[in-house]
Amino acid sequence: MSESLIIGCGNLGKIIIEGFERRKLKLIVYDKKKTTLEELKKKKYEKILIQNNLKNIKWANLKYIMICVKPKDINVLLNEIKNFLKKKNILISFAAGLDVKKICRALDQKLRIIRLMPNILVKVEKSSTGAYKNFNDNGIENIIEKDFNFFGMFTWFKKEEQINFFTALYGGGPAYVCFFFQCLFNISKKNGLGPKISKEMILSLLHGTSEFLEIEKSNFSEIISKVASKGGTTEEALKFFKKDSKFINFWKKVLKWQKKNLDLCNEFKFIFVIL
Repeated sequence: MSESLIIGCGNLGKIIIEGFERRKLKLIVYDKKKTTLEELKKKKYEKILIQNNLKNIKWANLKYIMICVKPKDINVLLNEIKNFLKKKNILISFAAGLDVKKICRALDQKLRIIRLMPNILVKVEKSSTGAYKNFNDNGIENIIEKDFNFFGMFTWFKKEEQINFFTALYGGGPAYVCFFFQCLFNISKKNGLGPKISKEMILSLLHGTSEFLEIEKSNFSEIISKVASKGGTTEEALKFFKKDSKFINFWKKVLKWQKKNLDLCNEFKFIFVIL
């Protein structure tokens, strides 16, 4: 099995294509949009084969079959490919909220399935990626991390239900971090700093803090203690966040709500899969 197949060429699909090309791994690319395939052909990849017909693919030779389509297209796709799939194929799903059992039922067969949940930082090889597999093969974890090392970090879960919490926290994480810095940005502008300098200062704050944590090899509490000296204004300001645990409880509620909706999303999708 020397080739892999990716179905769907959206943002994540294109990142995977580029990653496989850099690592000189053979990859077949399929997408229903002819314009997308034409654009990919113009890039003249060395190891990437563009395919517009699922029937022309040698499914028995495939190492991975990666599903990278939008949630609204999942049901139709599973129905299209279920008669092509072979027992030895490894199906990799990037679909949030659609668990392995539902995928197997929709395909009318039990397959080796891996769920990978990266976040948007995969584009800069810094993704926090949650992973789960429905079969016993510890060696495959190292193989996946090697083949997809351009993703970033991987965390493997024993229980699939942990994936939805991970997606809520780390999938949405970049948006939460940016929301916080957007708040600082707006406050900075209101206090007389222009948009350009405000953005530059906040980015410096972000990168500098991250680098400082790595260099000092400290935990978050230690850095907080170094900045918030006893009796200082920063220490007093932090008390507002800590007061009655309102800040942490607020985030717990947000993440709990998001996880619950991902669970419901899973059930909702399955209804349409079986209809």
